[in-house]
Amino acid sequence: MSTGFIVNNFGQRLKEERERLGKTQADFAKAGGVGRTAQFNYEREERRPSSSYLSGIEALGADSLYIMTGNRQGKDGAWGRVYGRMLYTIEMLLGLEEGRLEKIAVMVKQVDEVLDDATKNRGLVSYEDFFVAMADWLKTSTKISDFTDLHLFAEIVGEVDKEIIRRGITVSPEKKAHVLVMLYRTFKPTGKVDMSVLVQTLKLAVPEEFEFYRSPH
Repeated sequence: MSTGFIVNNFGQRLKEERERLGKTQADFAKAGGVGRTAQFNYEREERRPSSSYLSGIEALGADSLYIMTGNRQGKDGAWGRVYGRMLYTIEMLLGLEEGRLEKIAVMVKQVDEVLDDATKNRGLVSYEDFFVAMADWLKTSTKISDFTDLHLFAEIVGEVDKEIIRRGITVSPEKKAHVLVMLYRTFKPTGKVDMSVLVQTLKLAVPEEFEFYRSPH
């Protein structure tokens, strides 16, 4: 599992937590469901721990938020832990590029620090770079097909092709691709193809083809 947003020196903090609790490497390895070699490698930062491992050592009293970020759990620790778990689960499920999330977090922190400084010109500060960075990170997904309704997409492709043939119109590959994407986004919430919307979308994509169109019999 990817845990790319863990900051540097997590191995040192992992060892520190283990020693604080008076546990051996074997104790942590067993609790985390890994072998002693894996535990050794975690502490040497040659491998990164998974969420299941972190959940396991939490049962021994380890502060996983501190291990991951260097920040001890305070009054907001519970929520921080929840959001952290959600983020690296999303990272894993989508197969996102490791390491980017940490850099984006640093970017947001820097922007917030500037905004908090009343001496700075707030008009010059923007989250635009943050949004661009997040969008670029999401584009690195290698598992987006896991969250795509392929049956619905196939149905849309089939209906668009049948409509093009039935009406005898010409649609360039580029325009057809855009039409398919637009229709998928439109129909995804309901999971159903609306033919009136499909035809209207085609008409908007190639209005010149519909100018002298006569309904087929």
